[in-house]
Amino acid sequence: MSAKIALLSTDFDGTLVSRASDPVFDRDCMELIRELQDDGAVWAINTGRSVGLLEEGLEDFSFPVQPDFILTSERDVFRPSGSGWEPFGDWNARCAQAHAELFDSASSILAEVIDFVGRKTKARVIYEAAGPAGESANADPPGHD
Repeated sequence: MSAKIALLSTDFDGTLVSRASDPVFDRDCMELIRELQDDGAVWAINTGRSVGLLEEGLEDFSFPVQPDFILTSERDVFRPSGSGWEPFGDWNARCAQAHAELFDSASSILAEVIDFVGRKTKARVIYEAAGPAGESANADPPGHD
């Protein structure tokens, strides 16, 4: 007896869609996701994108299937509502508070990391409203200065 799939969790960029391929997403995969949802599975997209950027991606690629949940910025959880996406309970607020406390307690170390990235690498720090959120860098081939 095979187990019924209850939860399907996927990334978006590079997993569900790829601008480097044609077509940008696999229609058979989308149909399988739809069938799993019809059979009761919950589908969540986990992404580093914000809600707005994910909505743009779903629209730009004319996505044929709607996820049940989206997890954005690698931590916030949203569910569909009649007018877009709404936070799922108080998770996002509690998560933001915990992140603020963590960043506050690690501010001196974080400042050193940001300084190092700025002085010693070609990477750039990415900032969101609450502060630094990541970095972006291109890998150079070995031996390339």
